[in-house]
Amino acid sequence: VHLWVSEDAGGMVDGGEVDVTLGDGRLPEVIEELVMEARPGSTVERPVRYPDDFPAPELAGKTKTVRAEVHEVKRK
Repeated sequence: VHLWVSEDAGGMVDGGEVDVTLGDGRLPEVIEELVMEARPGSTVERPVRYPDDFPAPELAGKTKTVRAEVHEVKRK
């Protein structure tokens, strides 16, 4: 999955490629939900609210537009 997050001044920050394992706790549940909306080869974008206790203080408690581009889906 390739992720982008909106900036306060506009535009999107490239979050890079992320291997996502749904339910492993690495990503906030709201991001996992966004990823689950997309099919391989598609992109989904919407505002998400980061949890107040999110480890990155610049995102904690804030609502940002997140874009997720899903490349492939694998099962364990």
